[in-house]
Amino acid sequence: VKTAAQEWPKAGLRAIDLERGGRTASVIAMAIANELVNGGTELEVGLSADGERTTLVSLREDIPEANSPINAQSVVVASGGARGVTAATLIALARATKCRIVLLGRTALADEPACCVGKNTDADLKRALLDDARARGAAITPASLGAEVAKVLANREVRENVQAIRAAGGDALYVAADVQDADALRATLADVRAKWGPITAIVHGAGVLADRFITDKTEEQFDRVFDTKIAGLRVLLAATREDPIDTMCFFSSVAARSGNQGQCDYAMANEVLNKVAASERARRGGNVVVKSLGWGPWAGGMVTPQLKARFEALGVPLIPLDVGADMLVRELTFARPDDVEMCM
Repeated sequence: VKTAAQEWPKAGLRAIDLERGGRTASVIAMAIANELVNGGTELEVGLSADGERTTLVSLREDIPEANSPINAQSVVVASGGARGVTAATLIALARATKCRIVLLGRTALADEPACCVGKNTDADLKRALLDDARARGAAITPASLGAEVAKVLANREVRENVQAIRAAGGDALYVAADVQDADALRATLADVRAKWGPITAIVHGAGVLADRFITDKTEEQFDRVFDTKIAGLRVLLAATREDPIDTMCFFSSVAARSGNQGQCDYAMANEVLNKVAASERARRGGNVVVKSLGWGPWAGGMVTPQLKARFEALGVPLIPLDVGADMLVRELTFARPDDVEMCM
């Protein structure tokens, strides 16, 4: 609804959180009608059974010091943590806590072609691969050439981030596994427990984008974006149900709080993360730190040059990688466990 309000500025939209409270259908219908006719301009409204109307207000708050459960004995399972933004934050977390981190990613590690060694730019890698194909008499298309370069760079990034975590004082294990594959994840975590012990923390950072306006977005695009976040989280929670989890951190987005043009699927998925975080916090009790971080746009990761230009035109500052990494560390190591959802 919040995304639709941006894409359809002439439409009247409202998201109502309604407490039934034993009331009859006619009483509830009257409460909804009264909100639609007499309510304010807020997009998101809560209506309680006693007639109280609640809206959301964003407030700035400093992070108070507290004891973090993450330490050198912790075993952190991180989805989407081997590359990009999530990896940068995990390196900082390892530096602060010396924890052990299991990085889950979709990149299958393989030795890069010998012709690529010492080549670092996109142009140099493409030239080396093209020359190698010609020398072998093999045909190669521009698309396959680009895919091969992307694979080489992805493999390098994963290996570099594993080494960076170790250099920071922690330890890292990379596993090529789809976070939505329940059987593969169960097998992976069984191996981790045999090596390091039980899982104690979850960082769910996996995410993809397929930005299109609501009228243009396909079901396949929606499902891919939504399921990476939500189906992946469901599998993670199920696979660690018996582990002594003391920390849970979900990478949500400010899009969940305010909506964003072209990102109805991304906004919806991240709002589900927020609600699941609140539910898990209530279910697990006060000894478990649960955070759903509503990140703004980063200066890296999934923010393409086109997205960067759009954010700059809107006056929205991008989060530098080092600043965001420090924010994550402070949230997980200097924060009250009863704080659940934050916009960064």
